[in-house]
Amino acid sequence: MRLKQERPMLSLAVVEMTSPIAGVQQLLADEPQAAEFRLEPCADSPPGSHWVNVCVDMTDALAAMRTIRNVLFSLLHLADRGLVGHFRIVTGSDLLRRPETNPDGGAPDEGPCVA
Repeated sequence: MRLKQERPMLSLAVVEMTSPIAGVQQLLADEPQAAEFRLEPCADSPPGSHWVNVCVDMTDALAAMRTIRNVLFSLLHLADRGLVGHFRIVTGSDLLRRPETNPDGGAPDEGPCVA
């Protein structure tokens, strides 16, 4: 029997929302993404806040960057439609403005989100 190998997931953004994570993940599941992603509760969430890590499979850095941008734009769109409650991007909003590659043609710098 072959064990399923865990993919390297990294939190590239932190968002705040009052909607249940499972429900939001289901809303996002219908949209095709370049890389796997998941939403996880953020351990650094301040009391009274509901911060969520947006974790992305880092096997392919360019696919990860496309995915994080698509997920953040989708979350903004869902919030505008009233489907995600009290939404805001805590860290990672710069990814919405960042090009997918550096000027030298290399992959963009990724790093862990610091809340």
